[in-house]
Amino acid sequence: GMGSGKGGTLKFEQIVAMVEALRTRHKLQRPLVLLHEKYLKAAAASAPECAAYFDSLREAGLLFATPHGANDDHYWLYAALNGEGARKCLVVSNDQMRDHRFDMLAPSCFERWRERHVVGYEVGVYRHGGAAVEGGGDGAGGGTELGAELVERAVRRAAATRVSLHFPPLYSSVVQSDAAGREWFFPSAEKEPEEWLCARASAEE
Repeated sequence: GMGSGKGGTLKFEQIVAMVEALRTRHKLQRPLVLLHEKYLKAAAASAPECAAYFDSLREAGLLFATPHGANDDHYWLYAALNGEGARKCLVVSNDQMRDHRFDMLAPSCFERWRERHVVGYEVGVYRHGGAAVEGGGDGAGGGTELGAELVERAVRRAAATRVSLHFPPLYSSVVQSDAAGREWFFPSAEKEPEEWLCARASAEE
Protein backbone atom coordinates (compact mmCIF):
# COMPACT_ATOMS: atom_id res chain seq x y z
CA GLY A 1 0.00 0.00 0.00
CA MET A 2 2.80 2.46 -0.75
CA GLY A 3 5.07 3.99 -3.33
CA SER A 4 2.67 6.04 -5.47
CA GLY A 5 3.61 9.61 -6.23
CA LYS A 6 1.85 12.31 -8.20
CA GLY A 7 -0.13 10.92 -11.08
CA GLY A 8 -0.14 7.43 -9.59
CA THR A 9 3.48 6.70 -10.53
CA LEU A 10 4.99 3.93 -8.46
CA LYS A 11 8.21 4.94 -6.69
CA PHE A 12 10.34 1.79 -6.68
CA GLU A 13 13.12 3.47 -4.68
CA GLN A 14 10.68 4.22 -1.88
CA ILE A 15 9.68 0.57 -1.66
CA VAL A 16 13.35 -0.44 -1.34
CA ALA A 17 13.87 2.21 1.34
CA MET A 18 10.82 1.02 3.27
CA VAL A 19 11.94 -2.62 3.25
CA GLU A 20 15.44 -1.64 4.38
CA ALA A 21 14.00 0.52 7.18
CA LEU A 22 11.83 -2.36 8.39
CA ARG A 23 14.72 -4.83 8.31
CA THR A 24 17.47 -2.66 9.80
CA ARG A 25 15.90 -0.03 12.05
CA HIS A 26 12.83 -1.91 13.20
CA LYS A 27 14.33 -5.43 13.20
CA LEU A 28 11.48 -6.93 11.15
CA GLN A 29 13.63 -9.36 9.24
CA ARG A 30 10.96 -10.92 7.04
CA PRO A 31 8.60 -8.26 5.69
CA LEU A 32 6.46 -9.54 2.84
CA VAL A 33 6.22 -7.31 -0.22
CA LEU A 34 3.30 -7.75 -2.61
CA LEU A 35 3.77 -6.18 -6.03
CA HIS A 36 1.72 -6.56 -9.16
CA GLU A 37 3.51 -8.35 -11.99
CA LYS A 38 3.21 -5.28 -14.21
CA TYR A 39 5.20 -3.20 -11.72
CA LEU A 40 8.01 -5.76 -11.65
CA LYS A 41 8.23 -5.56 -15.44
CA ALA A 42 8.25 -1.78 -15.27
CA ALA A 43 11.06 -1.88 -12.70
CA ALA A 44 13.12 -4.18 -14.93
CA ALA A 45 12.77 -1.66 -17.76
CA SER A 46 13.36 1.59 -15.88
CA ALA A 47 15.06 0.84 -12.54
CA PRO A 48 17.56 -2.03 -12.84
CA GLU A 49 18.88 -1.61 -9.27
CA CYS A 50 15.38 -1.89 -7.82
CA ALA A 51 14.56 -4.80 -10.13
CA ALA A 52 17.63 -6.69 -8.87
CA TYR A 53 16.62 -5.88 -5.28
CA PHE A 54 13.11 -7.22 -5.91
CA ASP A 55 14.59 -10.37 -7.44
CA SER A 56 16.65 -10.92 -4.27
CA LEU A 57 13.49 -10.53 -2.17
CA ARG A 58 11.62 -13.03 -4.32
CA GLU A 59 14.46 -15.56 -4.03
CA ALA A 60 14.32 -15.15 -0.23
CA GLY A 61 10.55 -15.70 -0.20
CA LEU A 62 9.90 -12.07 0.77
CA LEU A 63 8.13 -10.91 -2.40
CA PHE A 64 4.94 -12.19 -3.97
CA ALA A 65 3.98 -11.04 -7.47
CA THR A 66 0.24 -10.80 -7.97
CA PRO A 67 -0.82 -12.03 -11.43
CA HIS A 68 -2.31 -9.99 -14.23
CA GLY A 69 -6.04 -9.44 -13.92
CA ALA A 70 -6.00 -9.79 -10.13
CA ASN A 71 -6.61 -7.14 -7.48
CA ASP A 72 -3.45 -7.09 -5.36
CA ASP A 73 -5.44 -5.75 -2.39
CA HIS A 74 -7.19 -9.12 -2.10
CA TYR A 75 -3.83 -10.87 -1.70
CA TRP A 76 -2.45 -8.72 1.11
CA LEU A 77 -5.82 -8.76 2.86
CA TYR A 78 -5.79 -12.56 2.78
CA ALA A 79 -2.18 -12.70 3.98
CA ALA A 80 -2.89 -10.26 6.82
CA LEU A 81 -6.21 -11.65 8.03
CA ASN A 82 -5.77 -15.38 7.51
CA GLY A 83 -5.17 -17.65 10.52
CA GLU A 84 -3.20 -16.87 13.65
CA GLY A 85 -1.08 -14.33 11.81
CA ALA A 86 -3.98 -11.88 11.93
CA ARG A 87 -3.15 -11.14 15.58
CA LYS A 88 0.48 -10.21 14.96
CA CYS A 89 0.59 -8.99 11.36
CA LEU A 90 1.30 -5.34 10.59
CA VAL A 91 0.40 -3.73 7.26
CA VAL A 92 2.35 -0.68 6.05
CA SER A 93 -0.12 1.56 4.26
CA ASN A 94 -1.63 5.05 4.27
CA ASP A 95 -4.81 3.64 2.73
CA GLN A 96 -7.83 4.17 4.99
CA MET A 97 -9.34 1.03 3.41
CA ARG A 98 -12.85 2.45 3.36
CA ASP A 99 -13.85 0.43 0.29
CA HIS A 100 -12.72 -2.81 1.94
CA ARG A 101 -14.49 -1.93 5.18
CA PHE A 102 -17.80 -1.51 3.37
CA ASP A 103 -17.31 -4.85 1.61
CA MET A 104 -16.83 -6.75 4.88
CA LEU A 105 -19.63 -8.76 6.48
CA ALA A 106 -18.50 -7.40 9.86
CA PRO A 107 -17.17 -3.87 9.11
CA SER A 108 -16.86 -2.92 12.80
CA CYS A 109 -14.54 -5.88 13.42
CA PHE A 110 -12.44 -4.93 10.41
CA GLU A 111 -12.25 -1.33 11.62
CA ARG A 112 -10.95 -2.50 15.01
CA TRP A 113 -8.37 -4.70 13.28
CA ARG A 114 -7.27 -1.81 11.05
CA GLU A 115 -6.79 0.47 14.04
CA ARG A 116 -4.42 -2.01 15.68
CA HIS A 117 -2.52 -3.39 12.69
CA VAL A 118 -1.99 -0.69 10.07
CA VAL A 119 1.25 1.32 10.13
CA GLY A 120 1.19 4.74 8.48
CA TYR A 121 4.31 6.21 6.90
CA GLU A 122 6.03 9.24 5.44
CA VAL A 123 8.86 9.05 2.91
CA GLY A 124 11.24 11.86 1.97
CA VAL A 125 14.82 12.54 0.95
CA TYR A 126 17.53 13.60 3.37
CA ARG A 127 18.90 17.00 2.45
CA HIS A 128 22.50 16.01 3.14
CA GLY A 129 24.72 13.39 1.58
CA GLY A 130 22.39 12.56 -1.34
CA ALA A 131 25.12 12.52 -3.98
CA ALA A 132 27.56 10.67 -1.76
CA VAL A 133 25.44 7.53 -1.56
CA GLU A 134 24.63 7.18 -5.24
CA GLY A 135 27.91 5.50 -6.15
CA GLY A 136 28.58 3.04 -8.91
CA GLY A 137 28.11 5.31 -11.94
CA ASP A 138 27.09 3.29 -14.99
CA GLY A 139 29.47 0.46 -14.31
CA ALA A 140 33.20 0.14 -14.87
CA GLY A 141 34.08 0.21 -18.55
CA GLY A 142 30.40 0.02 -19.55
CA GLY A 143 30.26 -3.65 -18.59
CA THR A 144 27.16 -5.39 -17.22
CA GLU A 145 26.93 -5.18 -13.45
CA LEU A 146 26.33 -8.29 -11.44
CA GLY A 147 23.02 -8.68 -9.64
CA ALA A 148 24.68 -8.37 -6.25
CA GLU A 149 26.26 -5.05 -7.25
CA LEU A 150 22.89 -3.71 -8.40
CA VAL A 151 21.31 -4.76 -5.11
CA GLU A 152 24.08 -3.02 -3.17
CA ARG A 153 23.54 0.16 -5.15
CA ALA A 154 19.79 0.05 -4.39
CA VAL A 155 20.57 -0.32 -0.68
CA ARG A 156 22.99 2.64 -0.75
CA ARG A 157 20.37 4.82 -2.40
CA ALA A 158 17.81 3.70 0.19
CA ALA A 159 20.12 5.07 2.88
CA ALA A 160 19.48 8.58 1.50
CA THR A 161 15.72 8.18 1.91
CA ARG A 162 14.03 9.26 5.10
CA VAL A 163 11.36 6.80 6.25
CA SER A 164 9.08 7.63 9.19
CA LEU A 165 6.69 4.98 10.44
CA HIS A 166 3.63 5.65 12.59
CA PHE A 167 2.87 2.48 14.51
CA PRO A 168 -0.61 1.91 15.95
CA PRO A 169 -1.17 2.54 19.67
CA LEU A 170 -0.64 -0.28 22.14
CA TYR A 171 -4.32 -0.31 23.04
CA SER A 172 -7.48 0.38 21.08
CA SER A 173 -9.00 3.79 21.83
CA VAL A 174 -12.17 2.39 23.42
CA VAL A 175 -13.34 2.03 27.00
CA GLN A 176 -11.72 -1.04 28.57
CA SER A 177 -11.89 -2.83 31.90
CA ASP A 178 -9.75 -5.22 33.92
CA ALA A 179 -10.52 -8.94 34.16
CA ALA A 180 -12.32 -8.51 37.48
CA GLY A 181 -14.55 -5.77 36.13
CA ARG A 182 -13.67 -3.36 38.94
CA GLU A 183 -11.51 -0.91 37.01
CA TRP A 184 -12.38 0.96 33.83
CA PHE A 185 -10.01 2.78 31.53
CA PHE A 186 -11.12 5.64 29.31
CA PRO A 187 -9.02 7.04 26.45
CA SER A 188 -8.29 10.74 26.89
CA ALA A 189 -10.35 13.19 24.85
CA GLU A 190 -7.06 14.92 24.00
CA LYS A 191 -4.88 13.86 21.08
CA GLU A 192 -2.37 12.09 23.32
CA PRO A 193 -2.89 8.32 22.85
CA GLU A 194 -0.75 7.50 25.89
CA GLU A 195 -3.06 9.32 28.31
CA TRP A 196 -5.89 7.31 29.89
CA LEU A 197 -8.34 7.99 32.69
CA CYS A 198 -8.95 5.28 35.29
CA ALA A 199 -12.09 4.73 37.37
CA ARG A 200 -12.19 2.18 40.20
CA ALA A 201 -15.17 0.64 41.90
CA SER A 202 -15.66 1.53 45.55
CA ALA A 203 -14.27 -0.96 48.06
CA GLU A 204 -17.67 -1.03 49.69
CA GLU A 205 -20.05 -3.45 48.05
